[in-house]
Amino acid sequence: LVEVDSSDLIGAYVGQSEEKTKAVLDKAMGGVLLVDEAYALANSDYGKQAINVMLKRMEDDRDKFVLIATGYEKEMEEFFATNTALKFRDNHAWDYNFGSTTNPSSFPSYFHRMQNQFQKRYLQSFPI
Repeated sequence: LVEVDSSDLIGAYVGQSEEKTKAVLDKAMGGVLLVDEAYALANSDYGKQAINVMLKRMEDDRDKFVLIATGYEKEMEEFFATNTALKFRDNHAWDYNFGSTTNPSSFPSYFHRMQNQFQKRYLQSFPI
């Protein structure tokens, strides 16, 4: 599992977002890339470059990694609306309410339930 946020993907100059995003994607090959608060990428041109790089790799390496984009429901709806290609990817939204406190130890059981629910279609290569 490689966990990042927008600061790990967005560069400070033209071309740096592409470099940073490719490096993160390379690291995630064969596993899972979790982009926390992914909607923040849509707020800048450099962030949109990162989205485009991720979209290309999602197509080119579709069976080599899983990308999970997380964020608040309303902001994620806006995120998906910023790039029409995001709508055509094999994406699904799951509402996971952590309540007032987030307990990271609950993630394995959540992903296990998700894996069973979707009959290992999306995470079949990544045992939990």
